[in-house]
Amino acid sequence: MRVTLRSPVREFRTPGSARGTPGNRRSYLNLQDMKKLIPWIGGLLIGLILSGIVVLLRSEFLDPAYELVAVSWGTPTSSPDLWLYQIQVVAEDENKDGILEVSAKGCIGASSYYHDFGPLGTASDMGQAVREFGAITWGDDTVTIGGTSGIRASVKRSQLEKHR
Repeated sequence: MRVTLRSPVREFRTPGSARGTPGNRRSYLNLQDMKKLIPWIGGLLIGLILSGIVVLLRSEFLDPAYELVAVSWGTPTSSPDLWLYQIQVVAEDENKDGILEVSAKGCIGASSYYHDFGPLGTASDMGQAVREFGAITWGDDTVTIGGTSGIRASVKRSQLEKHR
């Protein structure tokens, strides 16, 4: 009996069929497939360039209208489990002179109604604005806004709740 080292499957193949004929091999870098990717790569590059331009323009010319100094949520006196009221204290540099004008408003839920506290004062930077206007206190009868320099504004809770 004779021992063969070749596999019976390979024995009946034609020569060169194990890896295909040398002329039919696909190259690793197929230029036809690469040409299909060119529009996609071009679009991606254009998108990246445009988004970079938008970011630069936004940072230079479209500064946010205000910066948030403090925010606090409160409940109506009749429903202590319903967080309905929100006080926002904001600082704006309207004149672009480096002096922040601090103001506040009280928002009522998701409605468009709000109570305008008006201007509270000025600050030289955000740190000073937070120190002097960042404390919002919900009392039984009034809501006060102040900080290290005392109370800057107050409103009666009944005035906030008059939207009903």
